[in-house]
Amino acid sequence: MNAPEMNFRPKGLYIGGEWVSSTGNNTFETINPSNSQSLGEVPYATEEDVDRAARAGKKAFPECSRLPPIERARCLESLANRIDKHSEGLAAIRVKSINMRW
Repeated sequence: MNAPEMNFRPKGLYIGGEWVSSTGNNTFETINPSNSQSLGEVPYATEEDVDRAARAGKKAFPECSRLPPIERARCLESLANRIDKHSEGLAAIRVKSINMRW
């Protein structure tokens, strides 16, 4: 069985429900440990980015915490379905990240 393509395309930082650019200019290269090839450049999060993410979480908490348990369950079920839908690709990423053969 051949491992599926990684198709890794960094989008930035996920903050407040959207992909955003880092406030800094630094990036780091992420490496596929199974073959030492570059997967791409990923932005470093600055202290300001971390603060921005913490503020976004704090802002979202009151609304999220008021969701009835059934709605929270639906959110978790939706997440589980998405994980299941992409299980092959997620497994390939995990296998490659620990340098195992597929």
